[in-house]
Amino acid sequence: MDDKKTILLIDDETDIHTICKKYADTHGYHLVSAFNGEEGFNFLNMMNVDLILLDCYMPVMNGFSFYKELIDNKSYAKFRHIPVIVLTVIGNGNDKMQELLSLGVTLYLQKPFGFKELMNIISNIFMKDDPSLNPLRDKSDNNNLLEENTKLRSQIQELFQFENLIGITGKMRKIFTKIKDFSRTDHNILISGEIGTGKEFLARTIHANSARKNNAFVVLDCKNIPATIVESELKGYNNGAFTENTQAKIGLLKKANHGTLFINEVCELDIKIQQLLVDVLKNRKFTPMGSSIAEKTDIRLICATTYDPEKEMMNNRLKEDFYYRISVISFKIPALRERIEDVPYLADHFLRRYCNLNQLGRIKLTSKAVACMKNYYWPGNIDELQTLMERLVSQSDKSHIRISDLPSELRESHQIRSDILSSNLPLKQARKKWIERFERNYLINLLTSCNGNISKVARTAQVNRMTIYRMLNYYNIKSKKNPVEF
Repeated sequence: MDDKKTILLIDDETDIHTICKKYADTHGYHLVSAFNGEEGFNFLNMMNVDLILLDCYMPVMNGFSFYKELIDNKSYAKFRHIPVIVLTVIGNGNDKMQELLSLGVTLYLQKPFGFKELMNIISNIFMKDDPSLNPLRDKSDNNNLLEENTKLRSQIQELFQFENLIGITGKMRKIFTKIKDFSRTDHNILISGEIGTGKEFLARTIHANSARKNNAFVVLDCKNIPATIVESELKGYNNGAFTENTQAKIGLLKKANHGTLFINEVCELDIKIQQLLVDVLKNRKFTPMGSSIAEKTDIRLICATTYDPEKEMMNNRLKEDFYYRISVISFKIPALRERIEDVPYLADHFLRRYCNLNQLGRIKLTSKAVACMKNYYWPGNIDELQTLMERLVSQSDKSHIRISDLPSELRESHQIRSDILSSNLPLKQARKKWIERFERNYLINLLTSCNGNISKVARTAQVNRMTIYRMLNYYNIKSKKNPVEF
């Protein structure tokens, strides 16, 4: 007999379901997905549910309506013992949130939240396995859960504090000073930089320290969403907007109201969508698809791109009026190889974080390991460094990480550099050897991030497609769309 605990997730965001399912599977839970309140009640009537994760804002039947129906309708009395965690972009100062708390929801989590920490809270609820968990009869356990929720929110807020902006190089200190100033304004911001340089992290930091921090930070990732559905994602749509069976969906422009809309890879936006956003920024309103009634919205735009935005404007990929509206403030984040002195400080920061998360003792890098890491070119930038530190912590059973613990590509790069510097090669030969190594790894990384799309690789590298093909042939790299073979 399957004794897995069943979690019912009621949320209209597909991404939330995907990530929650991944974490639920890892923790041995069975996750059931409903995309509105009506579907949620259907599942309650069909199966045994041990816990409900309930989003507030959904079409058809939202979270507030769902919970009030659960309380008021006698036919649902048999479900009232089930713990309910409300997922919301608003804080407990909101009247509706206060009403839900007074009605007896187990606790609420304010988005964005950490999924690992969410699983810990769920595990604690299940461990109690006691009738007193019934939020409608006994709230004696709720204080502890609310304390955990407050601690979780505090941890998330701490993550995006200025103290977590790590860097000693002059370039980064100037950027950090500007970011502190930017946070106090309400201007739209454009951030450029290579993949993995931390553009979204800086955007979230700006939001978390702005006057909009208690409202939603909403993400539109243009590289992971088909261009054909961007408009409907932004504006949302009413019932029957496309076909008779189309169910209403709240758009990102409404979800981001009074908050921040972060657009990643903004240069990928279609010209039509750019004009839509110009109109929204100008008029502070939009009309959902399938509706004739305009809705007000007050958003701050923070955009990011891996391209040179001015060149994209000159090449007519960015509308001029759109570019100037989103770049009231703009700055470029240098690649990690351009701020190599920051590597040991960033590595130490990530080591501390993952040691704390895994409740491990302090783990440090040896001086030789640091030297090796400083000789690496870091094509994946900070994201690559962070992932490496997380992996090393999970695999380490020692107090120090040595050069032998580092991946082969780091050790090989370090060895090549050492060999070149210690050799008596003529300058041209030494330079050629080093550049070839860099180019090969740069190309492999770019192919992977662009999913093998040669046109996108060429545009990102700012060279023509034939140059990319010649490099692929020269370095014997075979390109296929996801994955890249080499």
